[in-house]
Amino acid sequence: MSFIASFKSHVFIASGDLIRNFQIQDQQNTTQPFWSLSQLAPELIQKDGSDVEKSVKVVDKRVILCMAHSNVTSSNRYFLTIGTNEKQIHVLEYFCDQNNGNILKVEHIMTAIVPKAPTALAFDKEDCYVSVGDRAGDVHRFSVIHGKIFELAGAISMILDIAFTPDGKRIVVCDRDEKVRVMRYPQVRKPISRFYIGRF
Repeated sequence: MSFIASFKSHVFIASGDLIRNFQIQDQQNTTQPFWSLSQLAPELIQKDGSDVEKSVKVVDKRVILCMAHSNVTSSNRYFLTIGTNEKQIHVLEYFCDQNNGNILKVEHIMTAIVPKAPTALAFDKEDCYVSVGDRAGDVHRFSVIHGKIFELAGAISMILDIAFTPDGKRIVVCDRDEKVRVMRYPQVRKPISRFYIGRF
């Protein structure tokens, strides 16, 4: 599978264990290697002492399952997060040249371990937290700074996508059973704001 995330003039394409970058303003129409799972820094995996650590999946080949880009545009540093088949979420930080928008440096800053394989990712409005949907139907969020995982909501069907409303006060979650839930954020334990069923 392949995944695409875009931000300003950059388009990020993830396939297998590699992320490539395409700059829209580039007249040569070429993609550049951005980052690979082979560049992981194991010491950056957040370990909170819970049983979640024990559930890290051992796989023959690491594969990217989902990807999301940060929202904040006030600086020249940005975040890209990816979820893998190892039940890990990796946060990458990259810096751009102010003049031409070229990417200067990419750093792997943190890895969080989630209970199930991730299927969808989304940054909140302030880029402080990443919400993660998984195959079991649960939605978690973790801090980009310290990586602690918190459960937000649960369902019985695989989460296909997560998004935030423009004001950041609602989270929209859709699942494989054609249900769309709109919930208050971050207090999602309160009643669901909207609920949609059926084909769109």
